[in-house]
Amino acid sequence: MQKYIPLILTMGQIFFNKGQCTELPLANTPYPLEPALYIAPPILPLKIQGIVQEGKKEARTLNFPTANVAVRIAGLNYGVYSCRVLANNVSYDGMAYIDQRRPAVLEAHLFEFDGNLYGKDILVELKTFIRAPQHNLSFEEVKELIHKDAALCREDLQKVAHSKE
Repeated sequence: MQKYIPLILTMGQIFFNKGQCTELPLANTPYPLEPALYIAPPILPLKIQGIVQEGKKEARTLNFPTANVAVRIAGLNYGVYSCRVLANNVSYDGMAYIDQRRPAVLEAHLFEFDGNLYGKDILVELKTFIRAPQHNLSFEEVKELIHKDAALCREDLQKVAHSKE
């Protein structure tokens, strides 16, 4: 029998439109509170809600500051996604990144946002998978790639908006 349930993590909340979810215990987590690990089909769009935490501030050096939300989702592809983010009751287009080097963190860059979201509750809706992670790149290559990602995400979100009209 299939169960359709919202998944509640100790570090955030994930909402699935459909799909069977299986809870697995998580050992040796780097967090003081152990979030549960769920096996779930990577169904998009996928909504992830959580509290913004301070990160390493590396993306800020590239002029792409991110809101970092702790999350654990098995079965979700690592890489870049177009997304919409609800923060402070305002919806922003953006791009999100999940990397196997830091799989417990979703990093979301909000286009046209200037402010501080630390400690705030946000909702990130992953829309479309854009690309897999690329490693061992120079600073300039990373910067160029992120600009391309931003353009692709903006383009994708425009398509999504027009398809609903």
